[in-house]
Amino acid sequence: MKGVLDNYIIELDCLYETGLIVGNSSSQFFEKTISLDEKDILYNPNKYKKTYATIIATPQRLTERCEKEGGATVFEVGDTVHFYWSALNKDREIEKKQIWGEVDKNGNIKMSFTYLLPVWRAICVTRGEDIVMNKNFILLEPIIQSEDEIKTSSGLFLQSEPKKHLNCGKHVHSYKYLTGRPVLYFLPNSNSEVTINGKVYYAMKESDILAVKHDNSFKVLQDYILISPEPEKEKTDSGVFIPESHRKFLPKGEVAFVGDEVSDVAIGDYVTFEDFLGIFESPIGDFIIVKESGIVYKQIK
Repeated sequence: MKGVLDNYIIELDCLYETGLIVGNSSSQFFEKTISLDEKDILYNPNKYKKTYATIIATPQRLTERCEKEGGATVFEVGDTVHFYWSALNKDREIEKKQIWGEVDKNGNIKMSFTYLLPVWRAICVTRGEDIVMNKNFILLEPIIQSEDEIKTSSGLFLQSEPKKHLNCGKHVHSYKYLTGRPVLYFLPNSNSEVTINGKVYYAMKESDILAVKHDNSFKVLQDYILISPEPEKEKTDSGVFIPESHRKFLPKGEVAFVGDEVSDVAIGDYVTFEDFLGIFESPIGDFIIVKESGIVYKQIK
């Protein structure tokens, strides 16, 4: 059996949650390893959502759209494919059927689902212990805070235990990106946690990588620019208070770092910008993240 155009056909077995979950009234899928007898407790849907399945059919061909988005890898029937949960839209469902067991008192049953999964939404596949990446995707190993990062110079702990850094990770797997294990910084909210072969990774598109740190070198990538923002003036030079409604001008600042694909902006330029992508927090300061296309005006020092 062949897939349809540029979709894999995948099959996943799981529990089907028909009751309401706190904060979410939609139906949820859960790992098949959870016993029906254990469903008396309230589950966290983000923890138990299933984000992997078996490929049972591959595409007949890749469309031009798929090729333009990076030429996604075509995996094989039998591979275990890993994907973002959001890839399983309701309109891509082909079939669902009950596997075994009666409906329990909470209305939960064991189900098998067949879905269409767009090839460019597949992060990677696993073949035993091997991980094979889709083109343009990358896996990072989360970095845990050190003890020095969670306590003051006097030895007082700021939090009870170390946590994962939210904006960086160590490079582990990619299709054709970097060698070694440098620290990579990524755009805010661009990563998703996925569990592959029992290990947690950050998964994202390579285009979401903002900068790379290797040993003592720090390099911004692509067409990203880091800007030290100019503080917003609350008073005029003569001391007159400026109402907030009159302070909503386009933000300005000095360029601190530029990506290797930036052509018309240099470090030290004073720029006006719009459409910034977020805040980059680092030990050397906080910067505004902007693409070169977001620069409205520049003043060269």
